[in-house]
Amino acid sequence: MPREDTLPHPEFAPAHQRLAEIYGAKAFRDPEKERSEREKYLALCPGGAFTRRPPPLPAVTPLLEQAERLFAAGGEADRIIEMTNQGLMELEWRSQRIRAFDWYSPDYKRRDARDLRARYWQAWPLQVRCHRRAGRAQKAGELLASMEQNAVTLRKMSGPAYWDALYTLASLYAEGNQTAQANQKLSELRQLTLEDQDPAERKLRTRRIAELRKIIVEASR
Repeated sequence: MPREDTLPHPEFAPAHQRLAEIYGAKAFRDPEKERSEREKYLALCPGGAFTRRPPPLPAVTPLLEQAERLFAAGGEADRIIEMTNQGLMELEWRSQRIRAFDWYSPDYKRRDARDLRARYWQAWPLQVRCHRRAGRAQKAGELLASMEQNAVTLRKMSGPAYWDALYTLASLYAEGNQTAQANQKLSELRQLTLEDQDPAERKLRTRRIAELRKIIVEASR
C-alpha cells in the first residue's frame, strides 16, 4: 500500500481518495491517516465521495435451496442440475472476492473455504439423485467416484467434515441399492464415532448410524 509521501503525483486526487478508504477499513484502520487523506482529497475535489472498503459482498445465492425444493416437488432432473451448477459458480465467484483481498482476515477466509466446501457437498448428492432419476446410472457412479476422492482430502481436517462426507456417501449408496459400498462406509463411520472424544456428539452419531443401518437393511431386501 503506497504512503502519501511516496506518491509519484501527490496532487493526484484518486490516490488520496483510495488511501482514505483503505485507512478507514477495519483491516487497515488508522483514523489519523484516514482523516489526513480525506482532507487532502477533498481539498483537491470539494464535494467528492468515498466508497466503503471492502465493498459489500454479493448475497449468498439461494439456488441450491431452490434446487432442493424443486427436486422434492418432482422437478425435471436436468433443470435441477443446471441450477446447482449455477449456484456453485456464483458461490465460487463470491469466494474469490474474499480470497483475493487482505480486507479479510485469514480466519474469515478459512471459514469461507469451509462453507464453500459444505455447499459442494450439498449440491453433489442432489446431482447424483437427479442422474439416477433421469436413468443415468453411469453419470451418478462417476460423480460418486469423484465424491469419494474429495472425501479422502477431508480425512485429516478438524471438525465433522469427513464424518459428514462418509455419512452422505453411505446414504447415497443405500439409496442406490449398493449395499456393499454402503456397509463399508457404515463401518468407517462406526470407527470414527468410537474415536470421538465428545460424549454428546458420540451419542448423536451413534443414533444417526443406527438410523442409516435401518435404511441399508431395507434397501437390501
